[in-house]
Amino acid sequence: MGVRIRGLRGQLIAALVATSTVVVAAPALAEGSFNSTVSGVRVGFESRSWADRNVDGAATRARITACSVGGVGIGIFRERFGPDALIARGSTCDAYVSGGRVASGNYHFTVERIGGSNLNGNVRVEY
Repeated sequence: MGVRIRGLRGQLIAALVATSTVVVAAPALAEGSFNSTVSGVRVGFESRSWADRNVDGAATRARITACSVGGVGIGIFRERFGPDALIARGSTCDAYVSGGRVASGNYHFTVERIGGSNLNGNVRVEY
């Protein structure tokens, strides 16, 4: 049994509803990510590099969890000829350090500060 719509006004509304398209913005999804671990790391340690092609709106960010020491500071750098460009600097151990949306390029993080002798922990990078 179909639904009957009476009158021209009702038919026009029904036609508009039937043919209208709803556009919903999708949340930004990371272009890529990886998980890793660090063991026995000291100040100056550089992570592996990753390529952020900037094809999405997601931020480039990194964090270290389950830290064996307190007060870990990292810097996120864009690799280039000559000194690498600092994008972001911050403290981690269960908190992300974010460089925001970055230009297309290769990136890595460097451990700049450790509140102890050696760092062990889990790494999460999203780009």
